Amino acid sequence: MPENQGPTKLQIWLGVGLIVLFVAALVVLVLLRDDPQWDRLVFLLQGLEALVFAAAGVLFGTAVGRSSAAVQEVAAAQERASAAETDAANGRALASAVLASEEQSARRGSREPAMEAESDLAALARRLFPNA
Repeated sequence: MPENQGPTKLQIWLGVGLIVLFVAALVVLVLLRDDPQWDRLVFLLQGLEALVFAAAGVLFGTAVGRSSAAVQEVAAAQERASAAETDAANGRALASAVLASEEQSARRGSREPAMEAESDLAALARRLFPNA
């Protein structure tokens, strides 16, 4: 069964049917409690009980799994948003540094930035964007 989908209609109907059958079997056991074969009926009920618990797990477990997956998706989205905000702030800081360097070069009358300014900008870029 895919992660994002719940149980199919067939699985739901089988699960509900097994639960109804289990409840009916419990009622029959209560009514037959004076029967000499009652212990054998209880033994058979244990097999049905295993099937019913598996069906209940399919019916109710997928809801828990879906909510858990939703929480993980929200956490991942928040992490991506935080990384994007950090990258945007780093980009603005780098842009400000480049513009300031360009203004200093213009004041000195040089068209090209000085080597010192270039190395400062490169160091800033490495610090702001270590994975680049």
